[in-house]
Amino acid sequence: MTALDLRARLTRRAQPEAAIQRCIFQHFRARGAPGVFAFHPANGGYRKPIEAKILQGLGVRAGVPDIIAIKDGRCYALELKSAGGKLSENQERALIALRDAGAMATHAHGLDQALRILEGWGLLRGHAAIRPHNSNPVAGQGNARRELHLERRAKGSKDSEPFSIQRQSVQ
Repeated sequence: MTALDLRARLTRRAQPEAAIQRCIFQHFRARGAPGVFAFHPANGGYRKPIEAKILQGLGVRAGVPDIIAIKDGRCYALELKSAGGKLSENQERALIALRDAGAMATHAHGLDQALRILEGWGLLRGHAAIRPHNSNPVAGQGNARRELHLERRAKGSKDSEPFSIQRQSVQ
């Protein structure tokens, strides 16, 4: 196996978008706004052709965003991309269709941008401040090993409760 093959294999295995998604759902658990119902529609991944046809007949749609959230009767949809990632045509069509139906729908490149969007929509309380982890990241993991420091800030309150979430490493 060449170094290039190994690098490609590690990149596939790392699944940077899945790592971003895991971290976002940690944020929802730690600082989700009251009344938010957020989930991941599990319609991605490889399917055998017959299974894909069955699921299509049951209403599964290609390109549905990674995160769907409902708050106060409003639908929010966020497609996650790693740095340099691009939307597929199905993903672009799904985001347009969701916006046409009245949902707030967009995509984000990386964790920082995704958190800013979710905070801006009022789905997450407070704000996230990203600081690099003091130790060297494990090879191939890039920023997935950074420590995340969060601070809750209640509107109109001078009190804030600091807390942190350790990002899960991707292996």
